Amino acid sequence: MTLVDSSVHIKQTINVLTAMKTTGGRSMKKAEQGVSSGFFKDVELTEGRGEINKPRFYESVVATLTKRSPESSLVQTLNALDKRFWPGEQ
Repeated sequence: MTLVDSSVHIKQTINVLTAMKTTGGRSMKKAEQGVSSGFFKDVELTEGRGEINKPRFYESVVATLTKRSPESSLVQTLNALDKRFWPGEQ
């Protein structure tokens, strides 16, 4: 995988996680159903530390990914060498 490829994948992941801040996802809905029933994947759930602040959790993950992603100026420079980003024939 190239630096440009990894940058594209990281940006896609960041977009998905940003959207999940407000909507959750299939796994979140299953987990919430498990909490209300007291079981998740046949495992009995017990009292824990309390509820996780979902938007804050996703924002923290997005911030960490953004901080660790490649330098945007370097990726922009490398994009010029990647055929996928070349102008098409008109």
